[in-house]
Amino acid sequence: MPASPRRSRKNRRKRFSAETHDQVSFNGAVIEYRLRRSSLRKKTFGLRFEPDGLLVSVPARASDEKVRAMVLSYASWIVDRMFQPLRFVTGETLPYLGRNVELIVKERTTSCTRVSL
Repeated sequence: MPASPRRSRKNRRKRFSAETHDQVSFNGAVIEYRLRRSSLRKKTFGLRFEPDGLLVSVPARASDEKVRAMVLSYASWIVDRMFQPLRFVTGETLPYLGRNVELIVKERTTSCTRVSL
């Protein structure tokens, strides 16, 4: 059996250099986020809501001041999204595994709740 090829240390790329937590204040609301610095990300910043909170992905060399300024530039959108109440009615959409799923609510006489996709 041939040996598997080994990647040299020079060719290996470290995907995430660091992950920290930070926060900014906007109109009395505190926006807490996880900050992920990536050596693969060269120019763009990313915002993503995950089950455990907001994730901000930035290039490894981005300064903390630039990151905070970017988060503050999207702060009104973030606050609206963070504090938007979910309604469980037919036609409402919920994010699920990276896509929006439309709800269909059926009234039942039983006391148990059932969810299906």
